Amino acid sequence: MATIKKFEDLEIWIESRRLSKEIIAISKNTELKNDFKLKAQIKSSSGSVMDNIAEGFEKMEILKNDYEKLSVKIHNFMNYLSNNDFKGTKFIKK
Repeated sequence: MATIKKFEDLEIWIESRRLSKEIIAISKNTELKNDFKLKAQIKSSSGSVMDNIAEGFEKMEILKNDYEKLSVKIHNFMNYLSNNDFKGTKFIKK
């Protein structure tokens, strides 16, 4: 499986871009061209699909980076705990 490095490589984004272009063409070449308000709303909404995909991808990248940083910190903390003589209250005999 190929690694996706940018949202433009996502199949869903490519398809939404194709659909958006088709919607824009329809709005220019049909009677919609005379209804300026509806035409603007349709064009805007078709572009927002691509925007939402891009935004979601960027948020996932941020979360992935945060996860990787946290994972390293947890690993280092576990190494620290396993390499010292400190024992938590769980190991104190009563």
